[in-house]
Amino acid sequence: MRRERTLLSRYLDGRDAAFRKSPFVRATARRLRALHARGIRTVPALIAAYPRLARRTQAFAVWVLGVMGDRRAVPLLVRVFREQPTLRGEAGTALGLLGGRRAYAFAVRTLRAALAAEEADERLVVGAAILLVHMPSEHDRLLADPGEPVLLLRDLLVRGDLPSLARGQAASGLGHILGDTDRRRRRWRAAARAVLDALSDGDPYVRHEAAHAAGDLRLAAARARLSAMARNDPGKCGLGLVAREAKGALFAIEHGDWPAWWWDPGEPD
Repeated sequence: MRRERTLLSRYLDGRDAAFRKSPFVRATARRLRALHARGIRTVPALIAAYPRLARRTQAFAVWVLGVMGDRRAVPLLVRVFREQPTLRGEAGTALGLLGGRRAYAFAVRTLRAALAAEEADERLVVGAAILLVHMPSEHDRLLADPGEPVLLLRDLLVRGDLPSLARGQAASGLGHILGDTDRRRRRWRAAARAVLDALSDGDPYVRHEAAHAAGDLRLAAARARLSAMARNDPGKCGLGLVAREAKGALFAIEHGDWPAWWWDPGEPD
């Protein structure tokens, strides 16, 4: 029987010297060594010890389980997502990194239930959106699913009563999931209509992410609105200026890719 690898070796193996020297990696390595000192040295040991950990350490443990790439952690992360609302974002991100059939099915089921609830739990909606959008390994499964769960993101985006964080995530997800797919499909047309409408949303984060989605979709019908946004939109969110994103999206529509300056957040144009 092959010996179980330690958390630290799984985190550092194959990484170059530059990675190992970064302050974040060094801090992470120290925290992993602290877990090792407590006898928590492997993924199964971390899963077993999780309920006994302090809240701050639990948040770190969820992140660790996500980056380890070990799907044995999926049942625990699903439980954390359900039972610990304050860690829902972290658990959703970790499940997205891991992917797999169980994580995918849970993501779809959770977002569907959150949208159908009579009174939406805002944290659950946000967490469910993160869960479905940030599962890149399952995008092929999402697109092949006959139930068209990608349209749940459209349904979320058009719900003005739901949190802007979730709606912006939905816009971004529609762009990067459907960007290179068949424009003749009903889901692409439905997403395009929702993204066009979201360009006029009252929340700057939603407009920012809708502009990004319009660029990813190469949405020619958005040109006039994006042009106006690039000139006049004063909005700003944590990701930057709405006008800058609109300008980049216009370039992507016209030239088939995002401009070189867009990749550098320090460059205004």
